[in-house]
Amino acid sequence: MYSTLVRYKVGPEIPPGTFIVETPSGRTLESPDYMTYVFHLRQGINGTTSGPSTGRELVAEDVKFTFDRFLTEQGNAARYMLESVDRVRVVDRYYGQVLLQEPFVWLVKRAGNPLSMWIIAPRWSRNTVT
Repeated sequence: MYSTLVRYKVGPEIPPGTFIVETPSGRTLESPDYMTYVFHLRQGINGTTSGPSTGRELVAEDVKFTFDRFLTEQGNAARYMLESVDRVRVVDRYYGQVLLQEPFVWLVKRAGNPLSMWIIAPRWSRNTVT
């Protein structure tokens, strides 16, 4: 899908060396307690405007698949970034929870890493395309 759950804010008004995390249009991310992050996706948000998944809607199952794949992919040198994640639970098509093994205050910053946390749909994973 080539989208992210959260991202670093960019632009000329952002001072160099400043890392402000924001949710892309139509998404919210909250933490009701130290062990849970709740995300809501707005209906009708497309993950990308180009490529093989053009026009495909971003759904909670895509977020779950991405986190699961990130944590289980053999040879993923960046896995340490999210090792505190126990699992992602899909509540409905647009709502899910990231459940932690232990409190981890850096989760949101790490999930915004532009080098590794791109949400992909299961259909476009090299492990599932037939």
